[in-house]
Amino acid sequence: MVKELFVRVDDYSHTRTRILVEFSEEVLDLFRCVLAYGGDPNTIVGPGLRDYALLHLVAYCGDARAVDVASWLLDAGADVNAKCNPKNAAGRSPLSWAISLCDWGAEEAQEWTALERGYVHAMAAFLIERGANVPEAQWDYLIANDSHPGTLSFCEILTEQIEEARRESPWPPGGITRDAHIARLEDLIQRIQADLEAEVQAALISASALSSNV
Repeated sequence: MVKELFVRVDDYSHTRTRILVEFSEEVLDLFRCVLAYGGDPNTIVGPGLRDYALLHLVAYCGDARAVDVASWLLDAGADVNAKCNPKNAAGRSPLSWAISLCDWGAEEAQEWTALERGYVHAMAAFLIERGANVPEAQWDYLIANDSHPGTLSFCEILTEQIEEARRESPWPPGGITRDAHIARLEDLIQRIQADLEAEVQAALISASALSSNV
């Protein structure tokens, strides 16, 4: 039943999920109950050979409820580092799907408001908080786009988002302010940098230990 509640639909440029676009709060409650009573949070969905987990779809949408739904999935045992098969230009993990939407997916999301973009940034931050492997996600993303010159790293993608936010005029009324939007992006960049630096330090320590044993 989890899969049936999470059928993917075309929502013009947004490519969101049915549960986030069409369903009422009552159906969202039903989905949460299905998970609570044993529904598989790692259910694989996707047409043909392109398989992905529910968390990929939730990560790839600009919706106020997306983080809540992702939280339900993770609390029920979803794999925060689930891999789609095969890889595509968004990389393979839910985190890379979220961040890539600000890069190559910008054309799809070009009509989004700053508030909707903010939901994507909040999703990326949430996935990192819940244990997403940042170095692995970025590596998968860069490898998936190795044939595209000028592919940006996660921090470069988000830095461009900051510059776009500073240029946007007038700033859309309602929702998050420009300063708060930029502050959220800066915080996300710091989190990503910290995880990447930790990976480098761990590699250096491992290399040092190996050399000392030779």
